[in-house]
Order: sequence, then C-alpha cells, then structure tokens
Amino acid sequence: MPTFLRAFYKCNDIVIKDKKLYWKVTEGLIGHKLSHAVTKGGDTIVPQGRKITASVYKELQKAKIEQVEVAANDLEGASVAADVIDMETGEVLIEANHPLTTTSVGKFIESHITALAVSTVGRHRQDAKDCGRSQTSASSGFLPQSFFSVMGCVRLARKSRQRQ
Repeated sequence: MPTFLRAFYKCNDIVIKDKKLYWKVTEGLIGHKLSHAVTKGGDTIVPQGRKITASVYKELQKAKIEQVEVAANDLEGASVAADVIDMETGEVLIEANHPLTTTSVGKFIESHITALAVSTVGRHRQDAKDCGRSQTSASSGFLPQSFFSVMGCVRLARKSRQRQ
C-alpha cells in the first residue's frame, strides 16, 4: 500500500503459522466476528461467533492475548496493504489494495507466506447504505470504495446545511 494510504487507513497484521491464520490483537479487531473461540489455559475468553466490541477487546488485553485465530472467511473482503509475493517463484499472488478471498488466502498458505498486512476499511459497507447509495456506485481500483461513499456522505451533509 503506498505510504500516504497508510496515513489514512489502519493496517492489521495477519500471521500464518502451521496453516492457520492469526490476527494480532489490535483495535482493528473491534467490529469483527470471529469464526473461532478465543481460549487461554482452557478458559474461553471469547466464544465462537461473538462480535469483538470495545469491552471484549479490553478483555483480550487483560488476558494478555497477543493474537487470535481467524478463518479465511473472516478476512474476506479486506484489502491487502502491499503486494503479496511468493519469494520462491517471484509470482505476485495478489496486488496491493485488492480484496482478499478464501481462494487467495489458500494460495498464501500453500506458498508458505508467513505474514501480511490487511486493511478492513471498506469491508463493511454500512456507510454506503447510510447514504442511500448502492455498494458499487463508486468504483476505484486504488482507494477503498468506502472512501468515496464517506465522501458522498460529507457532500450530502454539506448540501443539506447550505439549504438551511
């Protein structure tokens, strides 16, 4: 992801170990549902399928959980922050700012990729729905679509203020 985009969007680190995906515990987890339960020492900290809220995030921090296991479908729709390259073959598996799919994540695991950074901005398109826009109305291959939806909301808000 180009440096200036990193200034606007938070990236989340995903680690691949033993053919499993792990999301480093950061505020970027807030708002996501995890397919796997989070346990420590046999105790369940977060049950399977529960949404990570600010209070759940604090529980994870309190329990000193550094990373949580996620499924490939938990990452679907997130954008990769940089090109993911198979260092053995030189093949670009996915280019920066392209959305992840379960197929692409499977390729990463098969190619022994050990880590990647993702941005989940634009993964959930609630902002587009709030503006009454379709999810495909603003198309760009570079910035996440939600950026344009949010900017549309700002324009709509400014127009309504001008009318008053």
